[in-house]
Amino acid sequence: MVKVNCGIALAVLILFVMVYSLLSSKCDEWDRGNFPPFVQRLSKNGTEDYCSLYERKMNLSKYDFYYSLLEWAEKYQVLGEMERFINQEMKYERKLNKLLVKKLRNINGTSEAKNVLFKILKLQRNVFRPLIEIDQTINRLMGALPERIRHEATVLWNMLSPHDICA
Repeated sequence: MVKVNCGIALAVLILFVMVYSLLSSKCDEWDRGNFPPFVQRLSKNGTEDYCSLYERKMNLSKYDFYYSLLEWAEKYQVLGEMERFINQEMKYERKLNKLLVKKLRNINGTSEAKNVLFKILKLQRNVFRPLIEIDQTINRLMGALPERIRHEATVLWNMLSPHDICA
């Protein structure tokens, strides 16, 4: 009798996990307050599709990702708002990159450490390479450096404070 109850309990648990994973939202881990306003107004299907695009983002180039966003926006009739959103994002990225390059030029450090950071900033400007490929290239660049230069490059990058800049 005990084995049957354990077997039934296990079957119920497996069924629960399978059903729960099907019912969970792609957007559950997102703060919906960070969505652009036009996404917040959409149906659940619209926001789920939006989150789904971001789940695939790393496998796409920025160009392909933006194109996917435009196709999504056309489907949900928010194309004009998405075009403005993408233009703002691109403008911000250009300004941020220029600012980081300028700060890097003016910061004290060895040419080896600074040169690898210039390469990383150039890679980040590339809109035609998949983001995962850019990330892997950055990891290879950093991994190939001698420990002393890698440490210095990390310290210099942190001094640039790219995440604290509101270009």
